Amino acid sequence: MDVERPGDEPLRTDETVAPEVPVEGAPEVPVEARSHAIVVEAQASTAAWTRLFRLESFRYARTGWWLDAILPHEPRAFLAVAFLLPMILWAIGYGLTPDADAYLGTHDVSGQVPFLTAHFLALRMLGSLFARGAEPSLTGLGVTADTFARFRRGLLGVVPNLAGIAAGAYWIVRDTTVALVPGDNGLTAFDDPEQWDLGALGPAQQQVLLGLWILEWVIFGIILWVQLWSMVGLALAIRRTDFKPHLHRIMVRDEYRDFFALIAKNATVCSAFAVANLGFIAFTGELLPKPTRKVTTALEFLEEMSDLTSVAVLFVVIVAGYVGYVFLIRRALTQAIDSAFAEAGDSMLEDSAKPLELSGGVTAEDLELLRARVNSSVALLRAIAFQREVDALGARGLSTLMAKALPVLATVGLRVYKLITHQPPVE
Repeated sequence: MDVERPGDEPLRTDETVAPEVPVEGAPEVPVEARSHAIVVEAQASTAAWTRLFRLESFRYARTGWWLDAILPHEPRAFLAVAFLLPMILWAIGYGLTPDADAYLGTHDVSGQVPFLTAHFLALRMLGSLFARGAEPSLTGLGVTADTFARFRRGLLGVVPNLAGIAAGAYWIVRDTTVALVPGDNGLTAFDDPEQWDLGALGPAQQQVLLGLWILEWVIFGIILWVQLWSMVGLALAIRRTDFKPHLHRIMVRDEYRDFFALIAKNATVCSAFAVANLGFIAFTGELLPKPTRKVTTALEFLEEMSDLTSVAVLFVVIVAGYVGYVFLIRRALTQAIDSAFAEAGDSMLEDSAKPLELSGGVTAEDLELLRARVNSSVALLRAIAFQREVDALGARGLSTLMAKALPVLATVGLRVYKLITHQPPVE
């Protein structure tokens, strides 16, 4: 004989959890595209904007950064200018130089061709990445439109143009001062044979070279500002977000993947840019202080090794920011899980201390008692599974990030060690 069940409804396991709140702009992840694995971090995002080395990554994405905006907007035209413009500038300089042999033998000049290209590429790729990836990354976590708008204002538009100059101001002022202000011997660093030794190029070429350096420091300043603002802005966005209404979507649909992809791809772009910087520094002989320059204090290191310290600062900010994001997200999600499942967890723990007693027949009261016990058990199981996955978030990305940062930080660390111990540089 069939037994009538009250309401004849399927068992519900989320009664204690706040209902899902749709987020405008949040990405819809098709079921077939998910690669969720319980209690471990999900696979990396495969969204189109995460593919860095495609033509679309070099399309102008309306960043509002003036240096990005004046370059060609279409990918192919941009790449042509990014590679050809430095060569054209070099050829013009060669045609105007008073000493062709000195011009050809000056690494600071010939190295500018690939170095300026690296700056253009890094600027466009970083701008495209954040312009296309920031919104799905944050809305996927449940960040509100107002909070995202505040983050976006510091990242795109007028603010980075001004803040980028401020971020690169130390290096701009340093290079300008040592290039134009004579030292104790009456010579500028350009003319001093014991420093840059570029006197043979003539004053006009020196000014052009200084102008290129300033342009590159402005680009570096924008890149550094993006890292600084991301560290602050993303931390504020995480702190202002209530993750509880979005737990199912975030943890079951893995919609935290875009956020970690954004941070990882940002590190990839900056890592390639840092490697280009290290290559240029080594090529120009600036990786090691000049034998005639004494470097014994941190301030002297900062003054004499400004190029090396710039990439070190960049990666210190990136690593510190990533560790901060992981900590804040793990803590926020843990608090949301605790709040969402606390009642069911307490109920289950209390019920587990006493046996389940039924009347012996199939009654509505027995079914309700069973339903309540099963719902509490499943809710507790969900809480445990969610927390296990939260504890794994960001671990894989942190390992990858440290691998990217190691060449930069190890180079700086080795240089500092040799200076402190006064060991001669390795030839």
